[in-house]
Amino acid sequence: MPVINKYVNKHIPSEKRATILSFISLSTGLAAGLTLPLVGWIKDHNNIFNAHLILGTGMFLVFILVNAYLNKQLGKKKMASKPAKA
Repeated sequence: MPVINKYVNKHIPSEKRATILSFISLSTGLAAGLTLPLVGWIKDHNNIFNAHLILGTGMFLVFILVNAYLNKQLGKKKMASKPAKA
């Protein structure tokens, strides 16, 4: 997470930085806590290859959904910041 820490340290004001870093840490721990037992359960019922294939497919789908949502939100902000043409 050094890339994330560097970005946060550069772009987030110091009075909010600890909160953001704590939230990132909490999110990472929560994601691992939910994902690793799921992978173990899938592995117990299949094999390790299928477990990783299912996990990778799920992560890819989540990435696509988050990416579409963020692009939609950023597009709204860009449109709102552009001055109207006369």
